Amino acid sequence: MPARRPYHHGNLRRALLDAALATLEQSGDVTALTMQHIARRAGVSSGAPYHHFQDKAELLAALATEGFEQLIAALASSLAGAPTPRDRVAGFARIYLEFAAAHAAHYRVMFLPDIGDRRRFAALHDAADRGLQLLVRTLADAHPGASPDRLLTRAVTLWSTCHGFAWLRLEGVIANMPVLPDLARVEAAVLTELADAAMRPLPADTPAR
Repeated sequence: MPARRPYHHGNLRRALLDAALATLEQSGDVTALTMQHIARRAGVSSGAPYHHFQDKAELLAALATEGFEQLIAALASSLAGAPTPRDRVAGFARIYLEFAAAHAAHYRVMFLPDIGDRRRFAALHDAADRGLQLLVRTLADAHPGASPDRLLTRAVTLWSTCHGFAWLRLEGVIANMPVLPDLARVEAAVLTELADAAMRPLPADTPAR
């Protein structure tokens, strides 16, 4: 039996997360990811992961939290340099789609129902909520005077559209539609449509006649 690779105990948690990410980057199959497989890939005993994660769901939640934190950082950086509200909305959508493509392994676990327990995985849902609130604030700049409920509804609509396109692209569905033009052109058109839709007046900020 080959000797296990040595590791520094203080880095074990990171090694396990990296092993899970590497597996997802290769297969994309979250259901096939097991704690035993992650341990083997990290070069540790089958029981070692349980020193840091109670179960697979807890490990997935850690990856998802990390994904949301990275996404929020990228969004905040992009929004800070955008000159107009429309530019900020378009930038939000663009960065979101770029993140989903560049960090597919993280993105695959960020919305799993397995980690939907808001109490158990509070850090994850706090990060997700901060992402949504960042979009709400971006829309508030474009729609001064709009009610919080209206802004939240539009934010969820925009986020849902971004997520739908990102997921269809990630799964190869869009690329497998011969009736569509070049994927880059489709994405550019989607970004334009999203920005235009986000800027449409909300009932609370429609000028009175």
